[in-house]
Amino acid sequence: MQFPAGLLKHRNCQRFAAATLVAIVLGVWGCQSQKGQRLTVTVENAVPLPSTARLVVTATEKTRTVLAEVATNPSTTWPVVLILDTRSFSGGDTIVEARTYDVAQNLLARGTGSVVLSRSSSISVDLVCQSLSCTASDGGVSDAPTDGASDAAGGESRSKCGNGILDPLETCDTAIPRELPGSCPQDCNDAIACTQDRQIGSACNVVCEHTEVTGTLATDGCCPAGATSATDPDCSLSCGNQTVERGEACDTGIASGPGACPLSAASCDDSDPCTQDGLISAGTCSARCSHVPIVTATAGDRCCPLGADSQSDSDCAAACGNGILEAGELCDPGILGKPMSMGACPTQASCDDGNPCTTDLLNGSGCQADCVHIPITKPAPFDGCCPSPKLGPNVDSDCAAICGNGILETGESCDKGITESLAGRCPETCSTSTVACLVNRLVGTVGDCSASCQMQALTGCSAIPDGCCPTGCGSASDPDCPATCGNGKVDPGETCDAAIANGMGSCPQSCSDGVPCTDDILIDEGSCTARCQFVTTTANRNGDGCCPSGANASLDSDCPSICGNGVVESPWETCDTATTPSSCDTGCPPADSCSRYVMGSDSSCNLACERTTISACQSGDGCCPAGAGCTVKNDTDCGVVCGNGVVDVGEACDKAISAGRAGACDASCGDGDACTIDSIRGRRESCDRVCTHTRISACASGDRCCPSGCTAETDSDCAATCGDGVVQSGETCDPRTSCPASCFDDGDACTSDQLTGSADDCTAACTHVPISRCSGTTRDGCCPTDCTRATDSDC
Repeated sequence: MQFPAGLLKHRNCQRFAAATLVAIVLGVWGCQSQKGQRLTVTVENAVPLPSTARLVVTATEKTRTVLAEVATNPSTTWPVVLILDTRSFSGGDTIVEARTYDVAQNLLARGTGSVVLSRSSSISVDLVCQSLSCTASDGGVSDAPTDGASDAAGGESRSKCGNGILDPLETCDTAIPRELPGSCPQDCNDAIACTQDRQIGSACNVVCEHTEVTGTLATDGCCPAGATSATDPDCSLSCGNQTVERGEACDTGIASGPGACPLSAASCDDSDPCTQDGLISAGTCSARCSHVPIVTATAGDRCCPLGADSQSDSDCAAACGNGILEAGELCDPGILGKPMSMGACPTQASCDDGNPCTTDLLNGSGCQADCVHIPITKPAPFDGCCPSPKLGPNVDSDCAAICGNGILETGESCDKGITESLAGRCPETCSTSTVACLVNRLVGTVGDCSASCQMQALTGCSAIPDGCCPTGCGSASDPDCPATCGNGKVDPGETCDAAIANGMGSCPQSCSDGVPCTDDILIDEGSCTARCQFVTTTANRNGDGCCPSGANASLDSDCPSICGNGVVESPWETCDTATTPSSCDTGCPPADSCSRYVMGSDSSCNLACERTTISACQSGDGCCPAGAGCTVKNDTDCGVVCGNGVVDVGEACDKAISAGRAGACDASCGDGDACTIDSIRGRRESCDRVCTHTRISACASGDRCCPSGCTAETDSDCAATCGDGVVQSGETCDPRTSCPASCFDDGDACTSDQLTGSADDCTAACTHVPISRCSGTTRDGCCPTDCTRATDSDC
């Protein structure tokens, strides 16, 4: 851009040149005048726009508007800074809007903001794409799981203006393309001459207001209610002649049928709670019904507008599966990636509370799913739980031994509570060994029930004769060792000779008598007095083939299990009839909705509760099995869930049904018919999306519709000519510059977005053809209804 000569000589202007592109709109170039208020507008654009040819910025305060316009090009560096002359403004709340256009004057991007001029003289406006050529929208209302629960818990606003999603606190969103529901209005003209159309609000809270004109004013095109040609020249001279003529929408002389005028506001009721219905120009031949969509959430008006939910509008019903934790719900399946504490529904795995002494079950389904933690109160082996520390391992293998309870238990060598001379009594001293070279030693302590007597071979050399020649000793260090050891013959005092390799007189290297319940001890190993000693086994050792006297299968796995001996000898027994308390109690824990318990038994000491899980879809059993694909359609025990692929009672559609199938939730409600007023309410996430199409019947010029029975004489829109700016029968767009050159992504992976027709004859249109074929191994992001993982890799 060329800067005016001399402009950069002023220091105050040099800073704007540094912002890459500067336009000064003051009526007089330069920075000399400091009188009044100037507003500096910085237009930001995060994503470069294609073929930008024109930037228009307006500032509006009440009825005053100033405009700045500059030419741009695709290589323009953003931001662009403009200065607007707002000296005629009072200094109050001012709405600033920036728009960019391409060379064909099609809107590319738009941004709005507000500023109080008495407080600030600058504002930054962010552009948001409004064109098909620079956006790929998801259809205006997000189908992605929301974090409604976390927002509600944290008290944060769930409105995020400019995110391309119509959030509950918004009336529109600036990032939604104008072709889709939820986009912010570009203008508020309703094509009714007797309404004053006004756009109020800013950013993502823009709404259109239509106020009926009641006063008579010559040549304003409006024939207000009750007026005649005598009181207002805009009223038809021939009104009442039973013929709809030029300038009339109807005729009061026609009692009923085509051309009849609506008589009251009640006759204009379209039965849609989300439209404000009214009669404009009542009693005249300009009478028309007005149906203004309700876009603001208001409690008590029976309307749940587009984007609202039960938290923002009490008229909206709670919907299980919409990703929001609502009143009456324990969780919501649509809340993903969040902990259960934030509203996500539990699974059997997530119900594990980490406590081995609870049975953790998933109970219920849909938004009524929760975890049940049943305390384990009865002993059972190998479940990781000891219901009471007083039980001990003889009753429950998961319990620790109780030293001093008078019972010899697993993990103990003795029990100090056994006072009589019975098996398991803790020894305080050990009897003297009668075998030379063996000593009966006390190991462990009575205090922790680890005391026991163990026969051990002497290892130290002794200068005093004791009949023992320990390993490593000789005649020089121990008089019991023979002096002639190693001469190849067994001399007196020797039991063998180390020089004899095999056969008679050779010294033993190991000892075994083949009797399981003897401890085989090699005495004086390596000497010429080496010999074997066999001592009755008293210690409990698993796997040695011996069951010592007084032992049981719980203490020693070599012992047989004996039902009724007062010990639960796992793993062979699950209980014992003689334990105290009885471990063979036949009661099972309560079942959840999808589990059943049965008592299994091989013997009276092998009773156990066995849990079976229901996995089949069957009505009336109280269970909706997880992961079995059950819905309320094939199992009445399942709750209504938005997203289960079935249009349940209370739903208008289901978001899991792919486009083109019966019951699918429409992304857009446009029917391509200029003679219908298309309105939309409800959310795809809540499965309450409803489209209505109210047919226009009045003959009225300027509404781009030629209703049945109207002619070019009574409705200028009936003269179908491509390029006249009116969308008429057979046309999809007009003027040609408004026809789509490419098609936007409607956000549904299961539709193919295609451009049909031609802008040359005003028939160009976007169609979103449902994908119904399974793609096999090809990934296209779509899993059509009825496809499976085996037939479509996207499923």
